[in-house]
Parts: sequence; C-alpha cells; structure tokens
Amino acid sequence: MSDWFARSMTAFFRFFADAFFASRYGHRAVVLETVAGVPGMVAGMWVHLKS
Repeated sequence: MSDWFARSMTAFFRFFADAFFASRYGHRAVVLETVAGVPGMVAGMWVHLKS
C-alpha cells in the first residue's frame, strides 16, 4: 500500500510539473528531484528521532 501511495503521489506531482514547466526543462528537473528526495529525508529524520 505504501509503495502504491508513493508512486501515485510522484505521478501526481510529475503531471503538474510537466504541465507547469513544459518549456523550462531545468525547472521541471529541480521540482521532480525535490519531490523524489522527500521520502528519503522523512525516513532519515524518522530514524534520527527514534534514536
């Protein structure tokens, strides 16, 4: 279930990034990389706070 949720949210944000930054590929890449980095950051903070 969590993998499905993560993939659907990524697809959702990618759709809007594609639509909004269609002519500026660099901006689109920054938005997608930011979204892709969120799950790892959340997991890292969760481990940090747990310890």
